[in-house]
Parts: sequence; structure tokens; C-alpha cells
Amino acid sequence: MGWWRKFVPVVWQETLLWEEEPQPLPVPRSLREVAATVAAPAAPEVGQDPLPVVAEEGWAGEYASFCLSFVRGLDESELLRRFGALADTHRPRSRGQAQADAQRWTAGLLPVVRAGRCGQWAFGIEEGHRWEGNRSEVLRRLSRGTQAVSLSFSGATTMSYYEDGEVVTVYDTRRSYQQPGEGDPFDIFPELPAHGPAAGRLLPDGRTSLGSLEVPTERTPLLQRATLRAVCGVVSDHFGIDLPPGALTGELASAQVLPVLPGVDGRYRPPTELAEHITTASEARLRTVLATQMCSLAAETGLDTYPEVIEALHRAGQDECHGVDDDSPLGIRLRTVFADAAAAWSLPRDDDGHLLIDLSERDAWQHRANAAGALADALSLPAREVIGSVLHQRRNPDWRAEFTEQLGEAPHEHRGAPPHERQVRTPTAHARRRRSTQ
Repeated sequence: MGWWRKFVPVVWQETLLWEEEPQPLPVPRSLREVAATVAAPAAPEVGQDPLPVVAEEGWAGEYASFCLSFVRGLDESELLRRFGALADTHRPRSRGQAQADAQRWTAGLLPVVRAGRCGQWAFGIEEGHRWEGNRSEVLRRLSRGTQAVSLSFSGATTMSYYEDGEVVTVYDTRRSYQQPGEGDPFDIFPELPAHGPAAGRLLPDGRTSLGSLEVPTERTPLLQRATLRAVCGVVSDHFGIDLPPGALTGELASAQVLPVLPGVDGRYRPPTELAEHITTASEARLRTVLATQMCSLAAETGLDTYPEVIEALHRAGQDECHGVDDDSPLGIRLRTVFADAAAAWSLPRDDDGHLLIDLSERDAWQHRANAAGALADALSLPAREVIGSVLHQRRNPDWRAEFTEQLGEAPHEHRGAPPHERQVRTPTAHARRRRSTQ
């Protein structure tokens, strides 16, 4: 069961705030742990893709939604390894078997990649709507020391081109502008289809705008498939990839993959009310406090139950930022936490319709995954850039006072004091937005 959200009063710098009162988190079970208790695997329910399959020439014709990744000079085994394949899941699979395994809760709902070769290129095919091959973190791994190009389609068409771990360009029918680091796709592939009126655009002031929605709906699927065919043709001609129509049928080498870690970006700014404290503190002092805060967050969410995390927490207070290797023991542990949280979020049910993971366990996994992301940031970025990510996830209502005390300053926060003892400058209490765990 879930719980109702409760709030407690907190006075900070003579202002009354309301913080969410943390509820005890259960020790969440992973789907793999639940699967070990069942006598036989449950049959997955393979959903129907809402996009129609169009009988057309070419290897993409039979797929309504897919991601197809090409990497030059690799074999199938190395391609799957770079995707993050789990060694004990390697085996030949047909398209139907791959779909079934990807939706089998007893296998952790992990994605499946099927792999093959075409001339100098290895390819990996994924079906459905949750792909690894179009993620920048995965494409960086795939392209190390070589080239990688990824095509994905689910109504919109995206083509991403990477070389030696760096993005070269991305073509996306949903936007006509480039993200930082991306080159102009038309400079490299001038034959690409022009963006339509529905593509988002970059405004002169730097903001982005949505494209026009006035597109004839009865023609949209046909236009989408025509664009896909055109992009496939450009990729084939430019890279010399001649994938025959039947290359994706039948059984192919395959494996379930443990998704690689998301990129680190210091995704949360420091709280405004602590900006001055953070700005004036030295980097060395802030790094020490960051490590202490990270230890508290790990304890609050159960992330400190893993030995790999305990060892990493000792390193978090050092001045050096070495990052997290996806294939290290810590990297595999954090990837597993993210995968377990993603599986729990889908709230899978058994054959009788009963929830396998209840709502409180799902929430506990989300808190733990958020803490895992904050830890990866803390080990990869300067303290001033990452402290916001850690503080954003804290569950202790008194986190402001705790943080300023650790910096060596007097606390300004008092929770639960009687109203007549508080000196509140603003009589109107306002609710502070509670940090989301989803």
C-alpha cells in the first residue's frame, strides 16, 4: 500500500515552511527475488503495437516501432557486450522470443537486443518503445574506437551518428534544431528529408517552440513511413550498409541487457535559500560536507546496504572526481538498482492479477534509484555542481539546519517548536514544493 503525504512545519530564516514528513521505507524486493519464489515462469502478455505495419520493401518494413543500431568493425558478441548484455542470457532468439523475454517479469523486464552482421558492420535490433540503442550513453560505448549510427522509429524518425565516443550529429523529425555538441545533420547528410511543419524550432531568444499541429491526420502514418524509408536510404548510401530484407528475420544472437547508467549532469540547482552558503564555502569543505550528506541520503533510502556503495561513500569526500565505470562492481550495482526501480514502476501482476510489488516497495525503489543517481553525480562532478542533486533527495525535514551546521555555521531552522516561541517574519505559511521521487 502507499501512504498519504503528511507535512510538518519548519522555520527557516524566520519564514515558516512545510516539509514532507518522511514515512518509513520498506525493504523493497526486486522482481528477480520474487521470481525465485514461483514454481514456473508466468507467461508474458505481448502487447499490440498501435502503429500499423506497412508491407513495403526494405528491412524496416515489418516493424511498426524499432531501434536499429549499426557499429563498424565489431562482431555480435562485442556489440552485445557494449550494450550491457548479461552473460547468462546469451542465446539465439527469434523476434517473437525476444519480445516475450523482454516482457517477462520473471526475467526482470529487462530489454532484449538481437544482433547480427552485415559486411563490415554489426547491427543490433530492438523492438517496442523502450530502446537502449538511441541513448547517448549507449552510443558513446558502442562507438568507442569506431563509428556507430542508430535509427529509431515510432512515428517519429531519429538518426544518431557517433564517432569514437562523441556525438557527430542527430537528425530528429520532431525538432529542427541541434542540442549542444551536435553538428548540423544536413552538412553531413544533405539528402536527408527536410523537417516538416510539425518539427519544433529554435527561437531567436534561445527558447524552443512546438511545431504546427495542422497536419492532415489521415496522411500522417504514410508521411511518417515515407520519411523513415528516405532516412534509411541515406544511411545505407552514406555508410555502405547493405542490409538485405531478410536480415532481421529468424533467430539471431541475442541477450538481455542491464541498461548502462544515465549520464551525469548535476541535474538540480542548489536550493536558493542556501546559495550564499554554497558560494562562499571552499570546494574542499563543500566536498567534505557533500560526502556526509551523501552518507545520510544513502542511509535514508537503503542504498548503504550494498558493500560497493559503502566503499564508494568513503571516496565521495575526496577532492578527485573519477566517475563511475559502468562495468565496475559499483557501476553494475547502480545499474541493477536502476533496473529494479524501472521494473517496479510498471507494477507487474501475477497470473491471478495480484500485484507482485506493492506501492510502498515501488516508492522505496524510486527513492533508492534517485539516491543512486545522486551518488553517481557526486563521484563524477565538482561538489559545487552536484550538491543540489544530493540535497534535492534528502528526506530529513531538518536538512537545511543539518547542512549549515556541517559547513560550520549556526543553524537557522527549528522544527516542531511551539508557535508562541517562533519568531516568524512572514505570518503566512507557504508550502515548499516537495522534491519528487519519480
